Amino acid sequence: MERIRVEGRVLGKHGTTLSYDSGCRCQSCKAAHNKKSRDYKRRQRIQKNGIPPHERPSPDDAPLAKVAPRAPYKTHRQQHLGDSLDLLQGHGWLVWELGREDSPTLFSIAEPGFRAAIYRTWEAEALAQRIADREGIPWLPVPYPGSFDRYEETLTKIRALENQQ
Repeated sequence: MERIRVEGRVLGKHGTTLSYDSGCRCQSCKAAHNKKSRDYKRRQRIQKNGIPPHERPSPDDAPLAKVAPRAPYKTHRQQHLGDSLDLLQGHGWLVWELGREDSPTLFSIAEPGFRAAIYRTWEAEALAQRIADREGIPWLPVPYPGSFDRYEETLTKIRALENQQ
């Protein structure tokens, strides 16, 4: 690799990420320029929007399996709803399944004596809340967006409700 000269000074080896000739069309200079552009754009995005959720470190006290929702759910909100629907189904108050295999945001729910209907997440939460209130089961939905922190807060509130009864 040859060294690059700009205004009579030697900058570094030709085609490295530290220095490259932006006007050069050789493959190593193009690769160095593209990498530097990607890194710059990523730094700009982080500065503007913060660290993306998939790159944030998980809390030390929570193992990875506890932080990520179980499959097929995408959020802890959906997982919490699915768990409560399982509980209600176990008591015979409803029958449910995912509305579509590829969409954990749709729930097919049938109460005894009624046909199954497709519910969106917030509608299924309202139905589960109504049945839980009717049967005296302390339950609260996880607020939007359904992150792990909100899930933990909701579980704490549910435990407090159980202790009040």
